[in-house]
Amino acid sequence: MPDDTQDFKLSSDDPSHDLHPPTGDIKMTEKSVQELERELVLDPDAQIIRKQLMEFYGTQNTPSAALAALPHIHWMIDNCPGEYFTITLPFTEEQRFEIKQHCLQSIELHQDDQNMIGDVGLTLSCWKDPLAEELLRKAHQVNPKELRWAWELASYYRAQSLTAIPELRPEYARLGVFQTERCLGLKIARGDKIGLITELTPLAIEFRYFSQARKWSRSLLLIGNSDMKWLALIALLFLARIEILDGNYQQGKAFLDDALEVFRSTDLSYFAGGLEMMRLLKLLLSQGKETVVSETLEICLTKCDQPDQAEKVRAWLSQLQNGEHPQFETEYLAMETR
Repeated sequence: MPDDTQDFKLSSDDPSHDLHPPTGDIKMTEKSVQELERELVLDPDAQIIRKQLMEFYGTQNTPSAALAALPHIHWMIDNCPGEYFTITLPFTEEQRFEIKQHCLQSIELHQDDQNMIGDVGLTLSCWKDPLAEELLRKAHQVNPKELRWAWELASYYRAQSLTAIPELRPEYARLGVFQTERCLGLKIARGDKIGLITELTPLAIEFRYFSQARKWSRSLLLIGNSDMKWLALIALLFLARIEILDGNYQQGKAFLDDALEVFRSTDLSYFAGGLEMMRLLKLLLSQGKETVVSETLEICLTKCDQPDQAEKVRAWLSQLQNGEHPQFETEYLAMETR
């Protein structure tokens, strides 16, 4: 996480709220910004003007913009706690503390506003503030049937399982899997279900929650087999890795073969560089399955439609032919941190 630049969010369920300030295609100049600031002196309650200014400052990644935006942020917290806005600026530690304290005071006045509480929790999560978990849990408790906060809490636990000190990661993983099961027990649209499972299944696999990972992956496969072949590929790669890690190599290899068959029979161009494929290939190499990895990469090479993709796959094949192991983990760790 960058030390200085963070997101600050407040949100509302109300669809009538203008989620993006109405500046349209007008280019704001320094002069027009100064004019708007002067208008606010005459009319401090002009919310639209404040939103225009905040949108402008949000595009300026400078300490001066952060300082200029700060009074508008505080005004919005006081006067529109349910309003949505996002500002990415290089706040100082003192400015972050000031925003945090102001938000917590507002929460005291709006203790049933799940969005206010949860969005402050998300902000603090970006800032690595330990209070983030408490606020996300509180937002979820205010409305346990609301998918957004159940999911955000699961995502928070996933992130902590990757970044917390090593001795705490297994517990965060357990909480992430538990919270994912809670999410799936709620009313959830198909698209949300796909997003949730594709995000959290790697966590369940990594920490050996194979029962849950199998169940989630099979539900993805059912969806993918109906009308989303790319999703079927991901589900089959999940299942292949689960079985191999669980000591069932032949079953895992069968899932990989199924994935490659789907790949060959569709117009999907390339997925050797995908996160799940690289994880699986790394696992296969760790078990001495260089031939399987080479055969898989040869199939992927036939479907590369970009020169850089083909070049990367050929380089991996060359390394394998020379008795070397490609550093797939370098690729997927870079992808995980983007």
